[in-house]
Amino acid sequence: MDAWFGAFIEFVNRPAPASLWYRFMAMKAPISIKKITRAITQLCIGAMALLSASMASAVLIEGLYVGEAKVDQVRGVDRNAQLKALDEVLFRLTGLPNGAQRLSISTADLAQLIQSRQIIERSVVNAAGEPITELRERVEFDALAIDQLLANQELKRWGRERASVLVWAVMEEGFQVELLDDPMLEATMRELGRRLGLDLIRPLGDALDLSELSLADVRGGFLDQTEPGLARYGASVALMLDLRPDMTGWLARAFWRIDGVDGGQSFLGPSPQVVLERALEALFQAMVRRYAIDLNDQASRTQRVRIIDLSDPVQYAEVLGYLRNLGVVERVRVIEARGQQMEFELTLRGDNLVDILAVGQTLEVLNTDPTGLIELRLR
Repeated sequence: MDAWFGAFIEFVNRPAPASLWYRFMAMKAPISIKKITRAITQLCIGAMALLSASMASAVLIEGLYVGEAKVDQVRGVDRNAQLKALDEVLFRLTGLPNGAQRLSISTADLAQLIQSRQIIERSVVNAAGEPITELRERVEFDALAIDQLLANQELKRWGRERASVLVWAVMEEGFQVELLDDPMLEATMRELGRRLGLDLIRPLGDALDLSELSLADVRGGFLDQTEPGLARYGASVALMLDLRPDMTGWLARAFWRIDGVDGGQSFLGPSPQVVLERALEALFQAMVRRYAIDLNDQASRTQRVRIIDLSDPVQYAEVLGYLRNLGVVERVRVIEARGQQMEFELTLRGDNLVDILAVGQTLEVLNTDPTGLIELRLR
């Protein structure tokens, strides 16, 4: 096992296939080719498992620096569309509306920020609740350049790792209240999730769900009743939405719980789509306030962590992949592997590692020793 650990450390710290093979062949401890193959296979399985299972309560949002804007036709450079796409990205990262205008982005600035662009078609729901197909310009922006822009403007940024949100939504129609089951509103929610960078989870609404939470609980905003569902669906933020007709149109009452702190707000609008959008944007702003970090306070530093109770190579690879994907982690180096524990040195930007680990709920913080080393284990 010690021989395998030694090869694993070299694989992590200097992942060149040739050096890995040389290390395996040079080990004094006897080990068969079959064992080598099995170990490498298990590492690959662990990396794949990370993608699907390691982020139980948080996800790594893809396309964080990609914005979209409606265009009328396929043509040359559409600066207005690109500015709107930038607005979308800046809002997703900071919660700042009309960011391009407020930051005085010039044409030259915009050109420097863009990495690529293309025209796409996207199926959406319009304000009247009707399905339509929009022609859009999809713009990918340079992440480092955007981050530098935000730092220069002293704006906080919410990174890739974001808490999953369990959305309990009920809707009143014809004096009947039911769990939200409207395809157009669900399409609206999916588009809002993309635009805001939120992982929105809808419960099944089966017998188990409804044995733990009632429709009346949702309408009343009794957030304690969401706890079993959060565990079942692997989410860490709860949102309750009560949509109902109002004398002037529609009313949405939103209740949420973020890291144990409750909040909420009510919204009026001409349609269910409008009030749903306003409610989700309010939740998004509350999450930005909780999780965004100051990029100007992110000088690199190192932090040693020890992971205990690891039982097999799959878990080693899962932990390694998880740490490497954290937004505050610039580099991961394995220091030591012994028995069922591994020690890493992390190069970090910022001091909120423990907060981010709490959001992800993949690693549990056990303690911090007098030297500052943080001891963790898989949940």
